[in-house]
Amino acid sequence: MKKKGEGKNSDNSKREEILQKAGAYSAVFFMAFFVALVSASAFTPVDKTNAEDINVGVDSTGYYVNVASSSSVDLDVTAVAGGQVVIGTDQITTKSNCEGGFRVYMSVDSDTYDGLYLNGDTTEANKFNASSGTPTQPIKLATNTWGWAIPKVGESTYGFNTEYIDSNGNSSTGATGQSIMNISDQLFAGVPKIGNEVLVQSYDAAAVSGRTQKIYYDVNATTALTSGNYTGKVIYTAVADAGKGGTTEKIGISPAEGGANGGDTVTVSTDIYSTMPDDKLLSDFSVKIDGRDCTLTGVSRTTSGSLNFQCITPAMASDDEVDVALTSAVFGRTWSLADGYTYLPATFDGIKNMQDMSSAICAAETTPTKDAKTPTKSSSTAASDPTTYVPETRLTDTRDGSTYLVRKLADGNCWMTEDLLLTLNTTKPLTSVDSDINYNMDTGEGLDGTTTEIRQVTNPLDTYPLGIYSTDANGKISWTPYANSQTIYESKPEDRIGWGSIYSGNDNCSTILTDGIATSALSFKPGTADKETQHAGNYMVYNKCSEYARSYSNHSNGQSGTGTRATNLKIEDGDGIAQFYGTQYTWYAATAGSGTYSMESGEAVNSICPANWQLPNNEQTDTKSFYNLFITTYGLNESIPSDFYAAMSRAPFSFIRQGAYQWSGGSLSSRGEVGDYWTREANGQGAYRIQFSMSSIQTQYSYNKVSGFAVRCVAH
Repeated sequence: MKKKGEGKNSDNSKREEILQKAGAYSAVFFMAFFVALVSASAFTPVDKTNAEDINVGVDSTGYYVNVASSSSVDLDVTAVAGGQVVIGTDQITTKSNCEGGFRVYMSVDSDTYDGLYLNGDTTEANKFNASSGTPTQPIKLATNTWGWAIPKVGESTYGFNTEYIDSNGNSSTGATGQSIMNISDQLFAGVPKIGNEVLVQSYDAAAVSGRTQKIYYDVNATTALTSGNYTGKVIYTAVADAGKGGTTEKIGISPAEGGANGGDTVTVSTDIYSTMPDDKLLSDFSVKIDGRDCTLTGVSRTTSGSLNFQCITPAMASDDEVDVALTSAVFGRTWSLADGYTYLPATFDGIKNMQDMSSAICAAETTPTKDAKTPTKSSSTAASDPTTYVPETRLTDTRDGSTYLVRKLADGNCWMTEDLLLTLNTTKPLTSVDSDINYNMDTGEGLDGTTTEIRQVTNPLDTYPLGIYSTDANGKISWTPYANSQTIYESKPEDRIGWGSIYSGNDNCSTILTDGIATSALSFKPGTADKETQHAGNYMVYNKCSEYARSYSNHSNGQSGTGTRATNLKIEDGDGIAQFYGTQYTWYAATAGSGTYSMESGEAVNSICPANWQLPNNEQTDTKSFYNLFITTYGLNESIPSDFYAAMSRAPFSFIRQGAYQWSGGSLSSRGEVGDYWTREANGQGAYRIQFSMSSIQTQYSYNKVSGFAVRCVAH
């Protein structure tokens, strides 16, 4: 038996490499294996080797793990012509004070040989070969082979046999720890070489007093082998499943400030080391800011191996400096950072819901200049530099729980910067309490006591898509869509566009892409901002090194794969936003049935926007129109569509080309190529919308009312 590091050779060098990759704390035990093969019935086994513990710790903390075997395994075999199976038992004991527990792996002591050889001579033709079985596919033990087995318990990741039956059908190992097995009933695996270790013990907590595990070894001997001693060595390698709490045991947080309305992504840095898998870390650790849960979204490791946790900040009632705490049940402790995070005054008065917006709240927020591009959820930050910062918040639509980024832009209005996702339902009315329903279109009565013209349904095309209006005793107006005025193309989880990047670990474009074609499998990494709702799905991935996007199907963050070049998609720099494509609506649906086929001019008075929001207007002089936003305020030039769209795709606008549902063909088309958004104004048999692509920008363009376009709302 040799301790770790003694008599270092090529095999030991490889083991050192394995241990370094496996974890910070590890221990090795060498167990001798002896088979005495005779043709007569009498043989005296060699003396057993005494067990030895090998401690491996860290001086600054005293963390350790050790593993020891109870003995060498000595088998006394009387060979027979058809094969004789003999079983021997070893028991390992593993101790560790690491809170995350440990794992123990097994192999032979060589990366070249895995047999038991006569007198230990690896050049000897007389040998027991390793069984070709594996833990996942164990097999019956062939003649002149050796193997191992562990009874599988519950959902354990190791072990594969049930119990061991002797030749009389009894479950017994006998007084000597050996038993004669029924070869037809038992399955075994081969002991692997170094580099292919198998798991033989696992425990998820500290075990200072030790945990034991029995391991059964067996040989199947025939008279074809020469009598004598057949030997080999088995190595048990214990790896701690959690590391130390660091030397300074401090945590940090970055950025160290954010808006009081919460929703910011922060990174909690540590000097904690652990080999636990990410899913276990995320279920074990928790972060609290001022005693409130900071929702964990991910964990990463620095180049030195320490852990960093990403989380979404909770909301606060007011601005203040507050404590940050990181807690681990496995480590049994909490790391604290006093006054580590500063909540700044929230934008938009700290409202949480889309329906809470008001003209007063929007007006009170800082209006940025047209040069401002950086979103902030802090009202004081926005006010400190309107030429840089754009006030932003994430609000919830109470109708279905969808959330939207809302920003105040240089035109003085508050805009949704993500497309509406609402799915209309024939059994769930939209009401004047939660939606932009201002008039009962069948009576003309309005919420504010005014009246409007009753909608006309004389044309046959007006009889089906408009839905039903009603007013209850309290004056609440409701609109229930008919089947044909429902959503015509609903957004699905896979309908996501990633304004992110193709990531290869470096910025050398020449090694990443060639004319937009991936030269090797790459990892997909979406944009870093606003990633609260990452889903596996179909992604459009942009890269600054190429003019073209690439389409990745059924990929999620961190996966690798080669995407398909998406043609006709010339790429501009994204703003770091990854968002869903919205839902497509007919104009009848977008206006909540207040816009009709017969309505050839004027503006629809209702919409499916949340209460206190509306569809944009169309007139150039109207302050809540796309024309006023893009051309009058920001000075974008329609005659240069590539520049126009480049600006639209970035912050603070963040528009996307979600395509359109074509009424004539009944299918979704031009996704990723063209973007269309409804306004509230009718024009003959059509209605105005804004359309944009890389080759064309039309801020006032009329189209058929039954086409399916996206909706973005502006606050009243």
